Amino acid sequence: MLAGVLLLVIAAAFALGLVAFAVQRDHGHTPFHIRSGPNGIGVEARVTGIDPATDAMIVRLEFAPLGTFAMTQVALAQPVELFITTASGRADMRYAKGAVISPTEATLPLNGGEILDYPFDKYDSDLLVYAQQGNRHVPVTMVVTTGFNGFRIQTSQRTFAGQAYPHFKLRRASTTIFFAIFIMVVFWATALAAAWLAVTLAQRRRKFEAGFTGFLAALLFAFPTVRNSLPGDPPIGSLNDFLAFFWTEGIVALALIALLVSWCVRRLPGAGPPDE
Repeated sequence: MLAGVLLLVIAAAFALGLVAFAVQRDHGHTPFHIRSGPNGIGVEARVTGIDPATDAMIVRLEFAPLGTFAMTQVALAQPVELFITTASGRADMRYAKGAVISPTEATLPLNGGEILDYPFDKYDSDLLVYAQQGNRHVPVTMVVTTGFNGFRIQTSQRTFAGQAYPHFKLRRASTTIFFAIFIMVVFWATALAAAWLAVTLAQRRRKFEAGFTGFLAALLFAFPTVRNSLPGDPPIGSLNDFLAFFWTEGIVALALIALLVSWCVRRLPGAGPPDE
């Protein structure tokens, strides 16, 4: 009976994990549309990279003329001037009649967040593509996909000077947050268990045990290795370090030092023999 219940729980957890994966994958491939009519410039935008360390989001842009602006499937029937907001300022691109608008990459700034808040850091960003012909506004139709870059991105529509554009709200993916919290819990559980064992050995005056001493020493080097393998490469001094890593590393170090000192004190003249 117990084995059956355990098997059912494991199967349910496995199925829940697959559902979470499917939701995460489909969210990144679901397009967000900004429609501005049958004529103008069509833009397909896809988020290809996010780097909170440099406050940058990379978006690949592909262009196509639409309706009366299309001579062929890719060539312009009328001259157009494009403006794209980037992290380094406004990018201006001018195209003559018959020209082909080549794909480009835009680096967008990440605002309103700080990577030191990992894994709970959140950001905002905007992608404004504005087109004009002389002083006349040219409609821009956009299709935006966010992909999966370790972040969950929610896209909404805003308007500037009559042109709709996508606004992005970013937070770490649920899998990243879950894994970071899981590692913090493991750090605390392991460190507290190691400290409890060290205190128990010291109180019972057990003889020197190289195996347990080596285990504590290994933990001192294992914790930084695991911490540095966290997804997103958070810098030292992030929130997760103050919640777990610094504390647990210190607890293990103190447990090791206290255990070694207790064994050394027993070796002093007049000290009683260790317990078997």
